[in-house]
Amino acid sequence: MGPIAGNTLARLAGTSIKRRLGARYPYFCSWYVTSKCTTRCEGCVFFERLRTSGPDLSRVEALGVVDELAGSGLPVLIFVGGEPLLRPDLSELLKRAKRRGMYTVIFTNGAPITPDITRRLSPNLDVMIVSLDGFGHGHDTIRGRGSFASAWQGLNTYISHRAFKKSLVYANIGLHKGSINTVPMLVHELLSSKVDKIKLQPNFIPSFKPDPKEALLVVDFLENSWVKNPDRFAVDKPYLDRLRTYFERDDNREYCGAPSLAHIAVLPDGTVSACCDFLLPMGSLREKNLQKILKTDPVRLREQARHCAGCCRRDYMLVQDFLDAPLRNLTLSGLTRALKGYVTPA
Repeated sequence: MGPIAGNTLARLAGTSIKRRLGARYPYFCSWYVTSKCTTRCEGCVFFERLRTSGPDLSRVEALGVVDELAGSGLPVLIFVGGEPLLRPDLSELLKRAKRRGMYTVIFTNGAPITPDITRRLSPNLDVMIVSLDGFGHGHDTIRGRGSFASAWQGLNTYISHRAFKKSLVYANIGLHKGSINTVPMLVHELLSSKVDKIKLQPNFIPSFKPDPKEALLVVDFLENSWVKNPDRFAVDKPYLDRLRTYFERDDNREYCGAPSLAHIAVLPDGTVSACCDFLLPMGSLREKNLQKILKTDPVRLREQARHCAGCCRRDYMLVQDFLDAPLRNLTLSGLTRALKGYVTPA
């Protein structure tokens, strides 16, 4: 693996140092840039847990959010939704983020991807991630009839029309009770495709969690596939081990790293949440600046987090295991491992 791109490495190192000095600056931010979406998927974290009632941020407000996040030294900015590709000024926000030195990622359902969108976004986009919750009818069961075909077409459209090969394409496999039995076929198809990396994402809403026995069999299959094709997966052994633990246990709250503010969320109306999967509101960027919001009492956040059934987010694990470890452990190989889920070395 080559060196991580210089801007990302410098920002990650800078954030690590600031956190060791006591400031809770984030490494990652998931920005829900719009509440609009083309579908209403079963188990969607946004519509089940994070949807807010206020209007979406305006173009001027959104550009201000980019500047505030950049000013905090944020290394990785992830654009999500709703469906982020429905936001008309997305290319402008993306360009601003890239010029301010952040590593840029988009999560999409894939359907809105066209050659024109690809050509406009890819020059300022490091990773396009298309969500797939299974193969064929398995995906359609969660996201609606015909959605798999649309997502698969979007995935391949981006691969074919991206302006630079360095703008990568990931497939994010959702491990969902309604479609987990189709995941092996999906992995087989993805390994035969030109997708750059495969991510794994369990559903963090308890009612959509797969049957443990079925899920563990699939995790065994995924680990075998990873061992045979390590360069095609954005996972590692510790993450796969925690994935097993997540499916085996009914309560995973001991893993919660949200109060550390390692990975925050900005919701469409400017609300800042300490977690990007469960609403832990700290304040609104329409009312106060990010630095003040980041000073929210972590004890209060931990109390709020008790209402969540827990998760196995790799970024929270990495903060505990490496990123916030003693400064002497801040090594290039460690940084590469820490960012493997979103950031690919240049």
